[in-house]
Amino acid sequence: MLTGSNPALSAIALHHGARARDARTILVAGRDSPYLRGRELCDVHKRVQIVFQDPYSSLNPRRTIAKTIADPLRLYAMGERSGRRARVEPQVLICDEPVSALDVSVQAQVINLLKRLQRELGIAYPFISHNLGLVQQIADRISVMYLGRIVELAEGAAMRKQAMHPYTQALFSAMPVADPDATARGRRRVVLSGEVPSAIDLPTGCAFAPRCRYRQEICDREPLPFKEIEGRRVRCHFTGKLPIGAVPRRGRPRVESNPHLHGTDSTFTPLIFQPEWPSNVRTGWLARRINRRRAVAMLPDLVSLALFLRAVETKSLSKAATQSHIALAAASRRIALLEHRYGVRLLYRSSQGVEPTPAGVALALHARRMIEEAERLRADLADYAKGVKGHIRIKANTSAITQYLPQDLARFAAKYPDVRLELEECRSFEVVQALREGRADIGVVMDGVGVEGLVSYEYRHDRLVAVVPRGHELRARQASFAQMLKYDLVALEGSAAMMRLLGDAAIGVGQPLRLRVQVKSFEAVCKLVQAGMGIGVLPEAAALDFAPVMKLRLVRIAEAWAQRRMHVCVRDLEGLPAVGRKLVEQMVDPEGLRNKRSPG
Repeated sequence: MLTGSNPALSAIALHHGARARDARTILVAGRDSPYLRGRELCDVHKRVQIVFQDPYSSLNPRRTIAKTIADPLRLYAMGERSGRRARVEPQVLICDEPVSALDVSVQAQVINLLKRLQRELGIAYPFISHNLGLVQQIADRISVMYLGRIVELAEGAAMRKQAMHPYTQALFSAMPVADPDATARGRRRVVLSGEVPSAIDLPTGCAFAPRCRYRQEICDREPLPFKEIEGRRVRCHFTGKLPIGAVPRRGRPRVESNPHLHGTDSTFTPLIFQPEWPSNVRTGWLARRINRRRAVAMLPDLVSLALFLRAVETKSLSKAATQSHIALAAASRRIALLEHRYGVRLLYRSSQGVEPTPAGVALALHARRMIEEAERLRADLADYAKGVKGHIRIKANTSAITQYLPQDLARFAAKYPDVRLELEECRSFEVVQALREGRADIGVVMDGVGVEGLVSYEYRHDRLVAVVPRGHELRARQASFAQMLKYDLVALEGSAAMMRLLGDAAIGVGQPLRLRVQVKSFEAVCKLVQAGMGIGVLPEAAALDFAPVMKLRLVRIAEAWAQRRMHVCVRDLEGLPAVGRKLVEQMVDPEGLRNKRSPG
């Protein structure tokens, strides 16, 4: 019998005679099936049949059930009656979860039928199941799999008596027992923690190591061979040295008694902790309560959340299970675990399908966000897998991006091509907020914005100029701001640092700003000035990009406040990654780094 992960793949591999990397032979009727081809392989397939987990996938939707059943009888049932029977009956029947979708009474009937056919016809059953109780009832030999690898292989009676591999012990401890006093007699659940490794990128050592309570350094480092002991095969570095059987109910942190621990390697110490509970505490009740709280507090896995979302979107649990490539019984179990963890019903079930409850609607909203964040995380990590050595998040105001940052970032990218630079344009106050909230590593802001709690360094200077059409009456190369206030103004949005500066300057000379239009970009300001809607005020370097093309003229503002300073801001320079510090050092001259400004 096989129990564990990837059972369906195991069934298909057995049926097609596939050879595993460490397999020796697969003999059917004395012939090694992996090396058979053509007619010989077809003859083997007549002797080896398979019962699929999902009965609906066994039927051809283009053919009736009667024709599907009649064709093999018509094909093989020729000649004498005894010959017909021999040709139709298989010698090996691969059972892939044959009773998982049935209720208990029907399961018992099917199992009894299989056992009777085995007695009468001598059929061999590779029986694949997650139900250890069922496996114990029918199996002569049990093989336990984890992530596609067999971890323990033993006779059924020996396996039932005691399990040696830690994963097998955890499976047997999770079996429900119809005995309320089982815990009081020493039976204790082994709760697995840790993450399950990816099945497409298995660890070099033991695949079960991330979840094993006996994990040692060798488990992560060295490949895992089979070890023979007491007539069984176990894939574990410490085979014969681990505690066997059930986990004791109580005790102190210690090495469990085992006759094999006094062999060649007596220094092995399993990584377990068994607390000593007070004598007046019923340990079984307390353990159940702790485990229940722990299960409720655990975050659901993304597979279950994706399954739940598909069920909500398709209004069908069976369709969601098909899209998720898992069995319907497993899908129903995952939804039940979600409801148990949150202590609330998530889906209304009916003959027409499923509908989310109010709690289910809320979970679907959060689940969608979590899955989207996981996708972003996957995309970010994919960059590192391709060789990216760092990631710097930069937020800067429009003036810095349009004037100076492109050249600085281009030089840095040429020097460090494996560093990913993420640049976003924001208002200066938004840059400061992002730095405080940890959504940016480096920010560039204009002078005058409150940067309390941040460390800032002087970056660059820029000069504000008036932008006027070439035929405008303001003909001087330089003029006071009071002279410019006589004309309508095309300006940026009120949230920009420049607008606050212009508003303060207008109050200083006792004249109002004659705002006619407010827009979001420098280019829009220049286009409206070209159309005669008024004059504009822009940074000189940005205005020079548009003036020749749009036939505009620049007039410098005479006041000292028109000369502005930009600052590079970080939360903590020493807390930045090394590549982030290098970028700051490139943007700021050494003298500026020494004269940092850290407002209170």
